Amino acid sequence: MIQRSFHISDFSDGSFENAINELRNLDAYNTSKRILVIIFDQNWDREESFRKRAYINTILPKAEVIGLTHFDWDFIDNMGATTPIDSLPNHSVISTLFFDSSDFSVYGYDISKHDEAQIGSMINEDMRKHDDVKGVMMLVSNTDKNIGTILKYAEEGYLDVPFFGSSAGSDFRVPPPINSKMLFYEDLFVSDYIFTIVFYGKDLHIDAHHNFGWTPIGKSMEVTKTSDQLTVETIDNEPAADIYTKYLGLSRPNISLFNICEFPVIVESGDSTLTRFPMSSTDNGGIAFGCTVNEGDRIQFTYGSLWRILNEVEEDSISFQDFTPEAMFLVVCINRKLFLKSDEDREVSCYRKVAPNLAHMHGNSEIFRLGGKGGEFNSALIAIGFREGDVNPAFVKEEIPKSIMGIYDAFEPIPLAHRMTSFLNAITTDLEEALHDAEMANQAKSMFLSSMSHEIRTPINAILGMNEMILRETNEDATKEYALDIQSAGNTLHSLINDILDISKIESGKMDLVPEEYEVISMVRDMATMISTRAKEKKLKFITDIDENLPSKLYGDDIRIRQILTNILSNAVKYTHTGSITIKISAKINQDIASVHCEIIDTGIGIKKEDIPKLFTAFQRLDENKNRNIEGTGLGMNITIKLLNMMGSELKVESEYGKGSKFYFDLDQKIIDSTPIGDISVRIKRDPAEYKYTSTFVAPDAKLLVVDDNEMNLKVFAGLLKKTKINITTALSGFECLELIKKEKFDIIFLDHMMPDMDGIQTLHEIRKLGDSSMNADTPVYALTANNFAGAAAMYENEGFMGYVSKPIVPRKLEELIKTTLDA
Repeated sequence: MIQRSFHISDFSDGSFENAINELRNLDAYNTSKRILVIIFDQNWDREESFRKRAYINTILPKAEVIGLTHFDWDFIDNMGATTPIDSLPNHSVISTLFFDSSDFSVYGYDISKHDEAQIGSMINEDMRKHDDVKGVMMLVSNTDKNIGTILKYAEEGYLDVPFFGSSAGSDFRVPPPINSKMLFYEDLFVSDYIFTIVFYGKDLHIDAHHNFGWTPIGKSMEVTKTSDQLTVETIDNEPAADIYTKYLGLSRPNISLFNICEFPVIVESGDSTLTRFPMSSTDNGGIAFGCTVNEGDRIQFTYGSLWRILNEVEEDSISFQDFTPEAMFLVVCINRKLFLKSDEDREVSCYRKVAPNLAHMHGNSEIFRLGGKGGEFNSALIAIGFREGDVNPAFVKEEIPKSIMGIYDAFEPIPLAHRMTSFLNAITTDLEEALHDAEMANQAKSMFLSSMSHEIRTPINAILGMNEMILRETNEDATKEYALDIQSAGNTLHSLINDILDISKIESGKMDLVPEEYEVISMVRDMATMISTRAKEKKLKFITDIDENLPSKLYGDDIRIRQILTNILSNAVKYTHTGSITIKISAKINQDIASVHCEIIDTGIGIKKEDIPKLFTAFQRLDENKNRNIEGTGLGMNITIKLLNMMGSELKVESEYGKGSKFYFDLDQKIIDSTPIGDISVRIKRDPAEYKYTSTFVAPDAKLLVVDDNEMNLKVFAGLLKKTKINITTALSGFECLELIKKEKFDIIFLDHMMPDMDGIQTLHEIRKLGDSSMNADTPVYALTANNFAGAAAMYENEGFMGYVSKPIVPRKLEELIKTTLDA
């Protein structure tokens, strides 16, 4: 393979004709299998382009000619200068590849007639026409399409094949639409088109690299609204242009390529990190970008450091020396030329040491995708090396130029801009390290909270379980009263532990909603019963105002809704010393959706206006000195606001200090049964001191095996099922369990998850390994766990369990599960 490239700026002096004739006189012209001429043409004029290609076709009839328009260099170099624009030269780059053993095919796609998925699939189909595809060059004339989406479909089955190329640029000196971005191939001179050049052959090798060099800085922001694929209307729900006003001090008319070239942005889109810069602002504060940006993408500023950019390029060019390319293309963003200015020559010269005949051009965007990542870029440099055959052992490795920070003499002052970017880079590195340390500390805290909460659940299970047995078996009123107090305190402690677990889940992003059908009456009654007991203890009046027309059955996460209402009501009771607590629930019906409105009103101490934000901060409490004797962690309201946000709602507060508060929110719930619930005030009232227990079933012939390394837990489990007369066998380890199942058939097995030596999951796997030889091969097995987390049901089912029972054990739920399993 041979490459010859020419940079021509004057077409009146015969330079163009001389270059084409020089190509014709090369021996490679007669000996090569295929010849490809690629033109990056600054001159947008259609007739001039046809003339150039006609001359090439006459002199080089064996060659195929393809090309696109690109940005004019000298206009960029002379911005602000007094040189008349019309007198600046028109640059064209003509690069020719002579293939000895490999081959290529050119395909064209009218993108005005197809969507991105169709275009990508068509490219993929054309690639499959050839064996040993090694790379695909893509030339695009219209960037309104999402090139990243096209590439995702095109690369199916070709993740190891690099896609690279450029979108067409335009002539700054000519006003739109005359300076249109165009592609040309054979007799076509088109816009709204994509050409691909598929390179293939056993001996062909292509190495493609992506270089950026700018350094991320500042916070990550979300693209919250777009008007089309190129225009972002809002970022973090604020006008997009405001971020350039805030961080760079630019008014909207000044937001353009020429004023922000040092600060392109990175965009996290799907699995890829892409780079973008704005071309202009819109009248309503939007930003028009040079490539696609989608709603939900994360966007972050970067800053340019000259020495870092050049160092990255130097290192990349050195890596190409081991590849020993015979040809190379550089696709360079015009923004790099704006930023690097004269040092762009230094950037290109690094690669010229490796490939002296390389061609480089400036398009509207750079295209690069490999291994399922990448897409369309701005501010990047894409380097593509070609070689036929093995690595050339005679390749002479040349010394690559030193970076910008190493080219100054000892007593020569380094420019302030270079020193400032170096300083900013060091400070940014320090901040990133501090942020990393803070994130690690936060993760450690969350892990500690989760672990601690898990460990505390085990003794709570024993306390509540033993207390349940006391309530069932005692006939002494005083003892029962003590036991009810223990039950209330234990449930409060359990609630606090759940709050801590919820905070750690939310912070780690592992909190999920689990919607299901639920009875409105049951939810309201359970919540009201608990709160009325607390209110009665403080001699407060508890008022329920429940709309009789509420649908009787809804679809949502009623566990979390109960938690939200209970948190708000509990706070109301805590901070109200006289008067009343009122809960109002109503709904507006719209077809199959009930918009449920909830209000909690109290006559408590109220909240100062400046203290309201503290309500939603973890571990924060109001008037700490004044309220230091009030129980609680300050977690409840923080969890409440986050749960409501997850449900698409928000908590609103109205309060007058010293007189009381009102908390309210709205939730949309799907209606399952629209039958009105009617008057439930009588059904809510019950005497919490009354305690009666009767077992829901009796099964003296059933046999259960319960495995737990904690003897107290085994005692609690057996005690809770005493009245069912089930035969219960216990084991303290997985090993003991395996011995027992070899000797006796059980109807159900309960395995504690967290056991030493062999945990519950490992024990279950060992049981199943016994196969048909075991009399318990088909015995239903449930997990016992204190680690009740989102996704637990799916995880245990995937491991082979029928389900799981969480600790502390709820007696009624345990009985229901056993009865259902025995009846199955």
